[in-house]
Amino acid sequence: AAYSNEGAVYDSVDNYFSDFTVNPVVEDKFSFTFPTKQWKELSEQGVSFGYGIEFTIISATVPRVIRVAFVEPGSDAEAAGVRRGDQITAVGSFDINNATQAGVDAINAAVFPSAAGNYQFTFSRAGTNLTPVSLLAGNVVSTPVPLASVRTINGSKIGYMVFNDHIRTAEQQLVNGFNTFAAQGVNDVVLDLRYNRGGFLFLASQVAYMVTGAAQTNNK
Repeated sequence: AAYSNEGAVYDSVDNYFSDFTVNPVVEDKFSFTFPTKQWKELSEQGVSFGYGIEFTIISATVPRVIRVAFVEPGSDAEAAGVRRGDQITAVGSFDINNATQAGVDAINAAVFPSAAGNYQFTFSRAGTNLTPVSLLAGNVVSTPVPLASVRTINGSKIGYMVFNDHIRTAEQQLVNGFNTFAAQGVNDVVLDLRYNRGGFLFLASQVAYMVTGAAQTNNK
């Protein structure tokens, strides 16, 4: 009944998603809510809000471990020298393990920015703290296929492609990458989906076709 009150449709939908994403008994880690405007900007134009960093939270409780999983090419984060694998040790004047409410609020505001502005981070790399950097939160245009290269290993040509988002702006980048592979006569393809968050199914279908050809993908 909590999910089907026709007199309060929005409340019903909120109850449904809340139970699936919060309730430990029926938790579904693949369900989430996303503002329509933000989804359209991301899926159609590749625009998202942040620094150009994809963080991975290894431990959300003390001792907290938050690392950089990926840095968007051409972003403010890349310009500031942030690299994959860097670990947050402080946000502003707050140590990453600060347990006060002010510290927790500051860490959350910086890692998940919702308003434009500068946020100061201290990162460590290989166990050594780096000089604090100020990162500007704002709209970032992603490159869904940031790498498509050909490597020769033991005489075999290997096409290596990083594919990060099934969004509309990926289509031409995918075509360009696979055309490069075809022109250079690759024998095998490595499709790196480590940071891929999914998206349009038609792009998944196109990628399958470009890898294997029509005979393997028609009506599949």
